[in-house]
Amino acid sequence: SREEFHALVPTTGQWLAMAWLTGVFALLTRQGWLHMQLGRQRRTWREVSDLVVCDVFRRCRQELGMGRSVRLWMTTGRNGPATSGVFRVSILVPEGLLSSLPPDELRLVLLHELTHVRRWDVLVDRVAALLATLHWFNPVAWLALVCMRRERELACDAAVLRHLGGHESCRYGHTLLKVAQQLSAPFPPPGAVGVLGKDRSLVRRFHMIATYRKPTAAGKVLG
Repeated sequence: SREEFHALVPTTGQWLAMAWLTGVFALLTRQGWLHMQLGRQRRTWREVSDLVVCDVFRRCRQELGMGRSVRLWMTTGRNGPATSGVFRVSILVPEGLLSSLPPDELRLVLLHELTHVRRWDVLVDRVAALLATLHWFNPVAWLALVCMRRERELACDAAVLRHLGGHESCRYGHTLLKVAQQLSAPFPPPGAVGVLGKDRSLVRRFHMIATYRKPTAAGKVLG
């Protein structure tokens, strides 16, 4: 009968729910595939054993009062430097970069990555990506995700400069520029948070570093 036919036809709300679930499933599948990619890349990583590099890494952890367990890995590719993992945290540095950076510049790169660890930025990034996945139909969610990632690097740079006291801001900016010039693909592996990003973000970050001033008490209250 006509009533039975209409009962079998999905309502508008059901069609919308199916469309939403399809989008969520597709994006979660993509995230799972990226996670598998990271797992395949992980097999090529080697834990850093160079005594000089390990000493720089140890001193950076002491500087920041880092209590969490963090491992330093050397990658054969040109992606990075980056921080990976939420609870089993790894810092990844390309082999070529480890051999080309002097200890004082390597220290600045490692301080940046360890600051990401202190701020739990990988966890925040994954939660934000999951929220954007659930709201995949809303362009504002994706815009917010892009803006959050851009501001995250600025905030991390500012945190490092505050730790350094501002007197090493010029060297810090030169080190980031040197890293960007040496790496042809300065982007983190899937699921990781990297020290570099897209060109526009880099220009904005360099401007902030060049004009950095330690915030005053009044400025913090206003903020």
